[in-house]
Amino acid sequence: MLQKDCIKRRFYNSKITYKKNATIQYAMQETLLKLLKEHVSIRINNSLGTLLELGCGNGDFSKAIIKSYLFESYYAIDLVDFSSAFVDSNITFIQGDFEHLDSILPNALRFDCILSNAALQWGNQHTLLPFLSKKLKKGGILLFSTFGKSNFKELKTLFNLSLDYLDLQDYSELLCDCKILDSFECVQNLQFENPLNVFKHLKNTGVNALKSHFALTKAHLNLYEKRFQNVLTYHTLFVCAKKY
Repeated sequence: MLQKDCIKRRFYNSKITYKKNATIQYAMQETLLKLLKEHVSIRINNSLGTLLELGCGNGDFSKAIIKSYLFESYYAIDLVDFSSAFVDSNITFIQGDFEHLDSILPNALRFDCILSNAALQWGNQHTLLPFLSKKLKKGGILLFSTFGKSNFKELKTLFNLSLDYLDLQDYSELLCDCKILDSFECVQNLQFENPLNVFKHLKNTGVNALKSHFALTKAHLNLYEKRFQNVLTYHTLFVCAKKY
């Protein structure tokens, strides 16, 4: 089981370096914005209604949304304290664990749109996704990106380090009371100059939270270079679902 204090600490430590290094995550954000424009029906006065964002991070995705759309209310949740990034916005930032929404938000609160970019893999999606579906209003939209089973396959092969990633088809089963409007996946390889830069990249984006204690050795680096030629695989998934 993932230790949330480790995740919190690693992402806090990468607050400064994340934006420069998270090229894949920012590309995922742009894809979500396109899906939002394509699939989400805009209400009166260009409003998206009541919004919830999970794993909002530094708020770049949030701010891109409110730059183009109005909303009635917007709740943004992250395990790390990013409150300073939301000071000048009308977004309500809440520091907390999105796996425990029932203790963070009013139980009766329902949303027109629930959003998340590159974050749901840090929780138990088998229990989280059905719960999120219940938090949607009828006709509400769940729009998110996450990662698939080939993500960081090099780390799983060498060190047995991996999250509980799902297959794309799993989401239609977990969201059985929703219509899947769109879903697709993409595999991208990042090439680094040397194996040490691979692990620096992981640290600078916070995803070294895969394990709380891990001693990287020269032998590890040599083996990584020999087996994978300093390549790191990203397997991204995108899902847009509408509540029946």
